[in-house]
Amino acid sequence: MITYFDGHIKIVELLDDWMKERKLQLSCIVVAEFLVKAKLGEQKTLWKLIEQFLIIYLDQQILLKAVEIRKQMISKNKRIVMLDCLIAATAIVNAWTLVTRNVRDFKSISGLKLKVV
Repeated sequence: MITYFDGHIKIVELLDDWMKERKLQLSCIVVAEFLVKAKLGEQKTLWKLIEQFLIIYLDQQILLKAVEIRKQMISKNKRIVMLDCLIAATAIVNAWTLVTRNVRDFKSISGLKLKVV
């Protein structure tokens, strides 16, 4: 979402297509992270966009998967913050592909499908 509001053409076109097709779904963690960093005008725009896509909230299955991911990463001496574990877990549990520019934090998570943009 941050890249979308930064105006990166490739991302804007991709997300616009997904919104038209109602294929865009976001973890509540992604929305929260964006709102923390967003300017007031961007927040207002995001809330208008939210009406067009589904927000997935955390449940027990996602929480347990996130804990499993975090433990695996710690055992491999890999650094990852819990918020990224929750985002990855949401994608895995829902059989989604995680679309991100942040490959470094997600590339070592087993079972996670990534699309790098």
